[in-house]
Amino acid sequence: MFEIKMTAPELQKFMGQIQANANLYGLPAVIATELYNQTVKNFESNGRPSWAGLSPVTKARRAALGYGSDNILRVRGKLFDAITPFSGNDFAGVGVSRTVPYAAIQHFGGLTGRGHKTKIPARRYIPIDASGNLQPEAETAIVGVVSHYLRSLGFD
Repeated sequence: MFEIKMTAPELQKFMGQIQANANLYGLPAVIATELYNQTVKNFESNGRPSWAGLSPVTKARRAALGYGSDNILRVRGKLFDAITPFSGNDFAGVGVSRTVPYAAIQHFGGLTGRGHKTKIPARRYIPIDASGNLQPEAETAIVGVVSHYLRSLGFD
């Protein structure tokens, strides 16, 4: 589980207003949807910043199976299709279904395979960096949707 603390000045400005307003039922869902959209953009762009390329062995294996190597984390779409936004009254996030056991190793990187001898580089598809901070593009987008949402409620 990740905890993302948004410290952008634009968001801090609204925090007092958010806490004082009882009608923010839809805001977490809006944020979760934007986190999902940013995750999709990471897949479409092969990372932001760009992910490490595929190894020659992986490229050869994909070619032998009739798959290309253009989409680094999308071969059959199982990982991509398992990504889901979630939210509640006071939280929002994006996660991956437990049906994809390799999701964490693809995101964080690490050693895998027989004897843990194969190194997979981190390919952060969920829009957070190694420190748990939002990617700049995601932060900008979320500030935008939160600002728009609050303006729709009459806040400046």
